[in-house]
Amino acid sequence: MNRRSFLLSTIGCTIASPKLLGQEPAKTVFDAKDLLLEDFENGWSGWTFTGNCWDEAPASDATFAGRITGFQGKHFLCTLHPRLGNAATGKAVSKEFTIEKPFINFLIGGGNYPGDACLNLVVDGKVVRTATGDDSADLRQSGWDVSLLIGKKAHLEVVDTTRSPERGYIMVDEITFASLPRDKSLLNIESGPTLRQFGVDPYFLPRSSVSFTQPWGKSDLMPLFDFGVTPWVFKELVNACCVSAYRTKHDPNRTVEQTAHQLDADLTRILTVRGVEKPSRLLKQWLTAEAICAYVFSNVTIHPAHCG
Repeated sequence: MNRRSFLLSTIGCTIASPKLLGQEPAKTVFDAKDLLLEDFENGWSGWTFTGNCWDEAPASDATFAGRITGFQGKHFLCTLHPRLGNAATGKAVSKEFTIEKPFINFLIGGGNYPGDACLNLVVDGKVVRTATGDDSADLRQSGWDVSLLIGKKAHLEVVDTTRSPERGYIMVDEITFASLPRDKSLLNIESGPTLRQFGVDPYFLPRSSVSFTQPWGKSDLMPLFDFGVTPWVFKELVNACCVSAYRTKHDPNRTVEQTAHQLDADLTRILTVRGVEKPSRLLKQWLTAEAICAYVFSNVTIHPAHCG
């Protein structure tokens, strides 16, 4: 039995296409249309302000005579005051909203002053995501993976507490909810070590994406199985579970039940560390099967001496 067959038999699922079975796939958050949060084309509606860096209306190309580039439409948020310049400071807070999609995309520019000139996402009174400019007068594409925050209430805040003459300001525009990041670097986030760093070619890892791929149609983000997390979080979890299982050496004095308990405890820890507070049953089953594969692969195929 190959890995794919083992995984599917372990979790008791079928890979049969819902469309071929005459069923439409369930709706998910992965649809093509972005949802606009703010583009500043309608003034300051919904925002509250403190400080002296704010003008009567959002900035425009005319405000800075062609010195700012990269914004969309006519207007954008900017804490560089047209008369007071970098010396002006302040804070802008958006109205509350519900996080509806796995990514928040936005354009951002200005100085690189973390905590002092930044765009923040606030949930339950805590800053959970933050971004700054890159010391440029050009607004660049950026964003956050908020897949683990879907359904939570949140608001945005733009903070400028620096009076630095070296681009002591922040600019923001075109904030959207989206199914995909416009900043493609967000697709390549890997936390911690990978099996390749241990000299192991994890043949069982790349195929995990099959669970998110339709063999029909144009979209590659409609999951056949609903794991309750985005493909990128799923990939991170699979990698972390496999690395942990690979590191677990076989102990001849440990029963099968004790080994299974150890793998399950490691899985629970990994989910907790990565903020998956209520994993779906299917996600836990799949990750358990991945961990078993990695454990057997490491102790029997790669390091048979571990088994005595």
